[in-house]
Amino acid sequence: GKRMEFHLSPHSWMSALQKDFIFACGTRVHGAIIALQAGIPALCTAGDMRSKALCSFLSIPHLPGAAMTNYTAEQIYERIDINPINKTYAKCYANFIEFMQEAGLSPTYRPSQIF
Repeated sequence: GKRMEFHLSPHSWMSALQKDFIFACGTRVHGAIIALQAGIPALCTAGDMRSKALCSFLSIPHLPGAAMTNYTAEQIYERIDINPINKTYAKCYANFIEFMQEAGLSPTYRPSQIF
């Protein structure tokens, strides 16, 4: 079977996630973000303070140090709560759009294309 994939676009990465995964768990924030954008529940183990701070700010489900424990996949999945991110996403996205517009840029994605 496949041991590794390399995606050159967020679209192909999201498609692969949607095809092969029911949830995502890992140490990297961007992995959790792309999974959540693909509609896949995700949890970041937030291996460092920057990751933990970013997860907290964006309301991304996180459990620092989970990778170093004896949690089963089922126990990790049960800890995923996407309600906080669903409540804060619109505000964060609006802030992002404002930042992009002030910089003279326009985003590639729109919320209707993500969810």
